[in-house]
Amino acid sequence: MSRNKKLGLREYWSTDKLLRSDIFSEIMCRDRYLVLLKMLHFSDDNKNSSDRLQKISSVSSRLQKSFKDLFYPFQNLCIDESLLLYKGRLSFKQYIPAKRSRFGIKTYVLCDCKTGYVLDIIVYTGSESHVTENMENIDKTGNIVLTLLKPYLGKGHSLYVDNYYSSPALFNLLHRNVTVKRSGTVKRRRKGMPVMDRKLEKGEVDFRTSRKEISIATFHLELIRQIFRKYHKNDVRQSGPKSADKYPLRLTGRHFPAIYTNDKTKRKCALRKCIVCTKNGVQRQSHYQCKTCDLGLCVYPCFQTYHTKLHY
Repeated sequence: MSRNKKLGLREYWSTDKLLRSDIFSEIMCRDRYLVLLKMLHFSDDNKNSSDRLQKISSVSSRLQKSFKDLFYPFQNLCIDESLLLYKGRLSFKQYIPAKRSRFGIKTYVLCDCKTGYVLDIIVYTGSESHVTENMENIDKTGNIVLTLLKPYLGKGHSLYVDNYYSSPALFNLLHRNVTVKRSGTVKRRRKGMPVMDRKLEKGEVDFRTSRKEISIATFHLELIRQIFRKYHKNDVRQSGPKSADKYPLRLTGRHFPAIYTNDKTKRKCALRKCIVCTKNGVQRQSHYQCKTCDLGLCVYPCFQTYHTKLHY
């Protein structure tokens, strides 16, 4: 539709040369389509219900089930609100000036960050929105997050939200459900937030916690430990002599590059496969070797890498 945009439904069956699209008339005539569209109905009007989405509840339920069944998300998930443009008469129509559409139907959407795939949605219909979770210790936005995230709790996912949803109570609850990370902006006046009255300059960092048993010194030490565990290098560096009991022979003693010679070949300059290049998937031969280790090595950087790194 977007590549050949029309201003109205009838234009899809137009015979004008500038607007004509034969594919629609070949599948169905215009009048038949308009009659079917007028009669399209998904609910039983004889049933009394306070659900504002009663007329499309069966369709929306099937869609939500299909979203979940057809794709399992990657680690990172995000929740945000979306606004579907609609300017007709509707009791739960919203006006959000910050959104591009401004007028429309608001939905809360759970998406996979890597692909942008929509995993689940909740249509906002006021106080009657389909929010299944109702925990008293968190607010309404927190219950929305739990409703959308329920199938993925305790499975190692990371959640990213904005300040509309984030709160200390919600994040502590997600932490107990083994959701690996919870990250997002936050409002200073949110219930349970510690006092944050300092104005930070560009590049400055400050820390607050709502848990009194954790000091900032303890937090810094734990942060440093996690950084070391995640980003430590495999270089084996030691100020004193290395012990042969702890490290392999190639990391101890003295090693020097030497020209490789082979009496069995008639070539003046014999070649030998470099063990470091071979291990990294590169087929390369060198004129040099380490006599002590009896292995072929490129002079630089493979010779240094092989004798200084535990995992090369």
